[in-house]
Amino acid sequence: SVYFTVKIKNARGFAAGHGGIMNIEKAVKALEQVKTYVSANSLDELDYAIEVLKKLEKEGVKDPLNTDFSAIKK
Repeated sequence: SVYFTVKIKNARGFAAGHGGIMNIEKAVKALEQVKTYVSANSLDELDYAIEVLKKLEKEGVKDPLNTDFSAIKK
């Protein structure tokens, strides 16, 4: 959807160009709002993306777009 594309582009722009203003909490809120507009076929994928972001936040990842995940110990 157009709304989802704009939100993702805005998230990238904020994270890259505004000192990391976009954070996981804001991204999760935006994705949860998008759930209202996506088709039922995409809800599982959207829920998965939300859960991934929540898990990253719980694990202490503050900026997933600029995180070197190879350095994270399992």
